[in-house]
Amino acid sequence: MGDEAQGHLKSKALRQRIPIRCQLDTFDVEQCGEYINHRLRVAGQPNPLFTDEAIAKVATASQGAPRAVNNICDLCLFLGASRNLPKVDGEVVDVVTQEIAGSLI
Repeated sequence: MGDEAQGHLKSKALRQRIPIRCQLDTFDVEQCGEYINHRLRVAGQPNPLFTDEAIAKVATASQGAPRAVNNICDLCLFLGASRNLPKVDGEVVDVVTQEIAGSLI
């Protein structure tokens, strides 16, 4: 957790509103792919929708942070669907990460 977030958690009022706190380790590329495919399966998609190149780019752009992985993947799925793509490829991840440029990651 970043210093800013830690500072906020020192506030008694904020701590009372957050019932559970945990820190997740970041994912490496392989774990990122497993996480993305797991989330897709839970959502009802049995087949992988991200190419290996796309997964590697998501892992790099997100620095393996689960929340950033989720945000990037959500936007990639929207863009891929709008382009009627069968899978999210590296180019889609490039477009998304250039567009958000740190705002959601």
